[in-house]
Amino acid sequence: MNKLIKLLLGQIVIATGIALVINSNLGAFPITLTNLSLSNITGLSFGFCSMLVELIIISICISLKAKIGIATLFNGIFGGYFIDFVLLFLPTPDIFILRLIYVLLGAVILVLGFYLQGSAGLGKTSSNLITACIRRKTGFSITKMKLIQETCFTLFGLLGASSNFGLATIVLSLGFGYIMDKCYKIIKYDPTKVNHKYLF
Repeated sequence: MNKLIKLLLGQIVIATGIALVINSNLGAFPITLTNLSLSNITGLSFGFCSMLVELIIISICISLKAKIGIATLFNGIFGGYFIDFVLLFLPTPDIFILRLIYVLLGAVILVLGFYLQGSAGLGKTSSNLITACIRRKTGFSITKMKLIQETCFTLFGLLGASSNFGLATIVLSLGFGYIMDKCYKIIKYDPTKVNHKYLF
């Protein structure tokens, strides 16, 4: 598969995973909570705030001497707008069990999106990049790093988007790293073994 097509497909899959969790009305992914918080505080659109947060994370990664690829910038600039687009077509379930399925399915789909973008070899998404940067300095596992990272995003998100905090936020804060670990093992994907092409 052409790397750019894989990159685009990965972005659509990532947006779908995040949108499923948002429309579950059981909470949001921690980083999404941060973006919603910033949007509520500033009055700016979700897509723009998502881009702003992503670019801040990318800047931190650059300061940690991380390498930036096309995928990193593509996801950072357009990710929030892709989510806005998917939300236009995604129904909101009324039954609790369907909402719960949205959350769990969204988490797995997001990991699949990370796999598609990461395996394209064009750089990592900013959230995965900063995880890799800190893992390199601390030696922590993905599970531990994601727990720390998602908790920080959740705390900031509570400042302006407490109404979007819910069961899904708690579950994903505590368990998304575990879900990612397990999914990567099932599909036999090791992101550390991918040879990426970087812009700088």
